Amino acid sequence: MRIARAIRRAQKAGHYCVIDTGRPKCCLPKNVMRRIKWDGIICAAAYTEFHGEVLDCKLMPRKSVEKIAGIIEREHIPAVFDCDGPSYALRCMQRKDSIRSVSEIFEDFEAKRVNKVELLHPMSKETLAEIAPYASCFPMGSYVDVFVLGCTKADGMKLIGEKTGIPRERMIAFGDNNNDLAMLGYAGKSVAMEKASPDAIKAATFHATKRRYGVVEGIKKYLGI
Repeated sequence: MRIARAIRRAQKAGHYCVIDTGRPKCCLPKNVMRRIKWDGIICAAAYTEFHGEVLDCKLMPRKSVEKIAGIIEREHIPAVFDCDGPSYALRCMQRKDSIRSVSEIFEDFEAKRVNKVELLHPMSKETLAEIAPYASCFPMGSYVDVFVLGCTKADGMKLIGEKTGIPRERMIAFGDNNNDLAMLGYAGKSVAMEKASPDAIKAATFHATKRRYGVVEGIKKYLGI
């Protein structure tokens, strides 16, 4: 609640507040979306929406998904294919969106509109290098985020900046892991959460120290509210 109140104070003071997440839109936490009326949404570095207008929606080419699917089968690892709509989980039997075979992704592939894959197991440097020509990989410790090739979480910030006329120097970003590095580096001011990865802390202009309330701390530091 403290975080939601801080964000609403920022909005009341005239600031736009955008959620920039690695999750697909369909998997955004309902309580987060209910408590805050976000000005914009950036999902999986591929989808950008501002005040209800879709500014961008990139999709992963079939060739890229086929390459990643081949590695998933070879390594026999669990994975989630995030789409512009539902998600499809492989070898995640506890999930309601579970599929039995990776081949199901390619049934009516164009309609599924894949824009991200989560590899739910650490990958070797050699495997990451194998994927690199097809998609952008962000090792996150126990799993790997795989985005559309060349996409980062800063892309949506650029689009919203162009839409609103707000320069990057006036933007503040908040993050905690390696898929946030481009976003933290793009914004004029940036906040790494208390338990952020070492690289995220290095990329940010401020390291929050309050457990669970880094957003509140960052808003107070940079907006004075």
